[in-house]
Amino acid sequence: MRYLLVPLVAAFVVAPPLAAQSSTATLPPIPEVRTYLHSGAIEKMYDDDENSTSVALDLRFDEKGAKQFVRRGRVKQVSLGAGFVYAGKVMTRYPDVVTVVLKLTRAPSEALKADKLPTDLALTLDGVAVRIGATLVARNAISGGGGAMREIEDTYVAVLTLPQFLRIVNASSVSATLQGQSFEFTGSPLEGMRDLASRIVVSP
Repeated sequence: MRYLLVPLVAAFVVAPPLAAQSSTATLPPIPEVRTYLHSGAIEKMYDDDENSTSVALDLRFDEKGAKQFVRRGRVKQVSLGAGFVYAGKVMTRYPDVVTVVLKLTRAPSEALKADKLPTDLALTLDGVAVRIGATLVARNAISGGGGAMREIEDTYVAVLTLPQFLRIVNASSVSATLQGQSFEFTGSPLEGMRDLASRIVVSP
């Protein structure tokens, strides 16, 4: 899960503060703390150097879970992560942003074909279309026998405001499209994101 920490810290540093987040009255509901059924793990880590705490969700899919998540597109492997960062060891104000990280492993031809399409993450929340900017932040070649490039692993990052993220986790049905790939978040992925959101608890 360490791969999440760099984009999370960067998002925390560069994102402008949202003054409206001083009260839950201006936010969509934060999911309750309960047992959420999903295939991921949530890790909380404090960084002494940055004096900040990161809370990150790492969803790794088995073959069946990957097929349920990826509805259209020739993806060989997929992983989904999300997380937020706050100052200090105790959350005293709401995080400004939540970072979502999506990793796709595809054949080189499929990855290069996707490069011709916009990188916006097109979400559908209970039938309502929402577009969020996503950025391709890393591309790694995976070599096969003889050193030939066999697959390409692309890492996409989307930085959501806290209200955007809470609107997603409060939806009953969530799907998305990214560069021709369709994803169905409803089920384990959405439950994992709700679990992450339930960790947003501000101490008085």
